Amino acid sequence: MTDLIQHIGSAITMTGGLIEIFRKADNAQFIKHVSDLTVQLATVQNDVVRLMDENRELKAKIEEMETNPLQYDGYIYRDGHGHAFCPGCYDDKRKRIHLRKTTAAFIDLYTVWGCPVCDKKYSYRDG
Repeated sequence: MTDLIQHIGSAITMTGGLIEIFRKADNAQFIKHVSDLTVQLATVQNDVVRLMDENRELKAKIEEMETNPLQYDGYIYRDGHGHAFCPGCYDDKRKRIHLRKTTAAFIDLYTVWGCPVCDKKYSYRDG
């Protein structure tokens, strides 16, 4: 991708040179088209940079998921450290949102977990 950005940068530089050559010849229509091309190339270059950043972020998320996968235990998701994650947020958007214990219920047999993002509640039988 870095090569692509360099090629686009070179193309922008070349179009600038073409504009200077034809400005001396006073060919306004050609200058306009080359100027439009320069703008389009700059837009493509910005899009490539944005996509590279997005790609880098996605690779980091994939690495996190591979090195610390979540396991569904029938009620909620847990990582290798025992932390609880919201099944709704993880299933819908692959977001790892930590659940918070809200209350103990039923004579401490069940724990009620709450998601701070989607506000869903999950009852989980301890032990």
